[in-house]
Amino acid sequence: MMKAGYEKLYIRRTRDKKDGVAIFFLSTRFTKLRHCWLELFVADDHPFLDRDNVSVFAVLQDKENPWAAFVVANCHLIFNMRRGDVKLAQMVVIERTIKAIVDALEADEATKGLKAHVLWAGDFNLVPSSALYAYLRYGTFDFLQSNFKCFSGQEKMAYGLLRRRPTLTDALRSIAGSFDPRYEQPAWYESSLNYNRLGYFLAGLQLKLPQGDGKVLVDGQIKLPFIPPATEWWPLSLTTSLTYRSAYASFQKTWYGRYPKSEFRPWSTYEPFATCISKSGIGTVDYLWFATKDTKGEEKFRAKAIYETPTVDTIEAYSKQVPNTVIPSDHLPLIVDFEYY
Repeated sequence: MMKAGYEKLYIRRTRDKKDGVAIFFLSTRFTKLRHCWLELFVADDHPFLDRDNVSVFAVLQDKENPWAAFVVANCHLIFNMRRGDVKLAQMVVIERTIKAIVDALEADEATKGLKAHVLWAGDFNLVPSSALYAYLRYGTFDFLQSNFKCFSGQEKMAYGLLRRRPTLTDALRSIAGSFDPRYEQPAWYESSLNYNRLGYFLAGLQLKLPQGDGKVLVDGQIKLPFIPPATEWWPLSLTTSLTYRSAYASFQKTWYGRYPKSEFRPWSTYEPFATCISKSGIGTVDYLWFATKDTKGEEKFRAKAIYETPTVDTIEAYSKQVPNTVIPSDHLPLIVDFEYY
């Protein structure tokens, strides 16, 4: 990557972890304006931010179109399928960080004239038929109607469940539908205390952006405060600060809406049938979301083309043989060509 002219922005996971997340950008096409990172770890005794996950952010200016800037985020959320509350907290923290960076660009004299386009990529460890996916896709969700242990929907990826279906194809199709809260169990009876604490934490969340030299935002680590546990009831009906769209879902819905493909059911989210093929399960957990603050952003910023992921037949044929010499990872690449004006 470096020999090909790319620059790297990397942040390793906290404590003794050796992996992390990175953003690579072509230095001949983009100028790096800002580089920030976020550690989703506050303290060992924090109820939600006690894990080693991290996220990296970059503000890139297009050299060919100097009016355009990109706020790029890459993340890897917690895997634990039973801790949807932690995963939701991580998602909200990152989403609000992106909005804070966009607002900082508008407030800074040196960058306020730029048009910000948001790209948020990563391994989210959630499936398209989950409450967490619905939150980003629709921009709002009342999580009190669901059990936090099922927020991510990852239990639907387990091999045991997949094998109960007649074929893997039917299993993949069954988990590609839109989220329906009727399929989840009410949460109040077992976890009201946890919901109170999560609602209180998110309501009081305040990010501290790195500042200096008279600038609203400079390179550096974004700090998170420690907020004590809640002592009273707090709501958990959340709304995103920007309207996010999935690049693959929006493109495939438009394309296959005109040219029907039998693999997609009418209720499908139009996400890939799988971005991960591993021992822990087969399904879609990786996404590339995009957004703008412009009310007409969908027309001015959209996915023009995608690298098509394998069909369900291919996934079924190679489900026991990944990684291999052709596919070096159990996660498949997502590649999108965007157009903007």
